[in-house]
Amino acid sequence: MRRSLKTGRMSALAVVLDASAVLALLKDEEGADTVVQLLTESTVAESGHTGLLSTVNLVEVRQYASDKALAQLERADSPIAILPFTGEHASRAAALRERTRAFGLSLADRACLTLGLGTGLTVVTAEHIWLKLDVGVTVSHIRPWTLG
Repeated sequence: MRRSLKTGRMSALAVVLDASAVLALLKDEEGADTVVQLLTESTVAESGHTGLLSTVNLVEVRQYASDKALAQLERADSPIAILPFTGEHASRAAALRERTRAFGLSLADRACLTLGLGTGLTVVTAEHIWLKLDVGVTVSHIRPWTLG
């Protein structure tokens, strides 16, 4: 991560990160500043992290991020905790399939939403289509809406 993730004012709960948000951060893409802001302004969870990422989403990140960026993400002092995708998560993700099919969500997308549902935390993404979802989780978008 090229950007500094220094501890900021503690004002919001930790957040759940979709792979698209993590990739924006690691690749310094549009929306990276928003991810940094969310991570630095969030309350540190019991784990000592301000961002949560499912192992399913980590697999997606590994497909597109450099080894150097991944090493920074997986450091012990990273603000992002990587959480295992459990059997319970799998059941919840499967249950979301019908409700999200029309939006074209992948298993990784549903894994992220499931983590948000299970923790009650806001899910952060770069995917505009998620703003149309009504699955019981709050979605925060990191990029401005553009027509086109």
